[in-house]
Amino acid sequence: MDACNSEKLSDLNIEPPDDIERNIPEWVFPTQQNLPTRHRSRPDGVLVMPIKGRGRYLDPKQIPPKDRDIHLVGFNFCSDINLQQTLEKAHYQHQPLIQRLRKRSLRGTSQNNQVTLHVIPLGVGGTIYNQYTITPLLNLGVPTHKVHQLVTKLHCHAIKSLNKITKTRHKIHLNNNSDDGGSDGGVTGRAAGFRRARRRPACMADNPPDPH
Repeated sequence: MDACNSEKLSDLNIEPPDDIERNIPEWVFPTQQNLPTRHRSRPDGVLVMPIKGRGRYLDPKQIPPKDRDIHLVGFNFCSDINLQQTLEKAHYQHQPLIQRLRKRSLRGTSQNNQVTLHVIPLGVGGTIYNQYTITPLLNLGVPTHKVHQLVTKLHCHAIKSLNKITKTRHKIHLNNNSDDGGSDGGVTGRAAGFRRARRRPACMADNPPDPH
């Protein structure tokens, strides 16, 4: 899963388990066919449970394909004022994967599994959307107090990341002006140098060296 990217997690001081899956396991797919386009779309997490009323299983691998309730979870940063475009893009990106995960039977809907995509957006400025950020987490069964703790952490993380990016870009801009003699910084620096050069003779005249 994308959420298990080692570099991203190490930046957050999180150590991922060694046995964690990086791709959707083959057993999750009803046909278990190794299609070359299967993993072009990777959500951040996958939750597999039995559909209510179709038995109880301790191991999700033991759930028959027709009885699986599959939840795909994707966390997406988005523009604080352009949420809809991010939601549409995520659904379009994962649609082929959803189709491959679905099992359809001619014998009726009782033989079909369920596949649900949960897109959880977070504004780059730390915006939390009640309907689209909090509601999907509640639908996944996360307790209300845990949801509020999580979105608070996500909000703070977004603010810190944005602040870090802004400082880095500002520093790069200043360094480029310093190295290239930027249109303003270079001219200003040279003018200041000329002014200092012109002042030196006057200073020496006001304070002549001791002849002794």
